[in-house]
Amino acid sequence: MTTKIALHTAISGNFIDAIKGRAKPAAPINIAVRSDTICWLDQIAIKLRRTLRWDPAKEEFVNDPEANAMLDRQMRPPWKLLP
Repeated sequence: MTTKIALHTAISGNFIDAIKGRAKPAAPINIAVRSDTICWLDQIAIKLRRTLRWDPAKEEFVNDPEANAMLDRQMRPPWKLLP
């Protein structure tokens, strides 16, 4: 008998195990961040309805202030990032 486990459950479990220190995560953080970045850039291009040029070294769009403004958003009080 085969048991099917939802992918999101397996990933969540792996993440919890990694936090507890019992296992390595399924994806190293640098891979996970790059995967997430691709999705975020795609969403910005869809919202702007145009092709964008991305500079991975600078982590910003090339000559596109409107797109770059969408890379970050202001946090609601009382939340903030410390330097």
